[in-house]
Amino acid sequence: MEWRRKRESVKPVLDRTKLSGLKALIGEAKFEAAIQRFKGELHACILAIAENAPDSGEHAHNLAGVAGLLGFDELSGASRRFLAARQGDTDDVDPSTELLLQAAQRAEDALRAQGN
Repeated sequence: MEWRRKRESVKPVLDRTKLSGLKALIGEAKFEAAIQRFKGELHACILAIAENAPDSGEHAHNLAGVAGLLGFDELSGASRRFLAARQGDTDDVDPSTELLLQAAQRAEDALRAQGN
């Protein structure tokens, strides 16, 4: 019973309902453009973090927005936590960076599984 409770509390990496709702709302062409923008922001953010670039916060901010729009709620939240840790100059930067990178990997995996 305990394992079920833990498993049920884990949110999916991708809210497919939100993703398909967006696609229905904006159409195929704009949806594909949004996916491409997401991929670009995801890669730019990861690269900025790897290089410890000063604009990594800006990339995290952009990623949080587009990830949330597409249904990658975990990634959106991780991006916001990373940004808050960076702005707060706290000891949370390293753990929040690791959580962001892990969420980014899961988001990429979910996108591939989705066929995008």
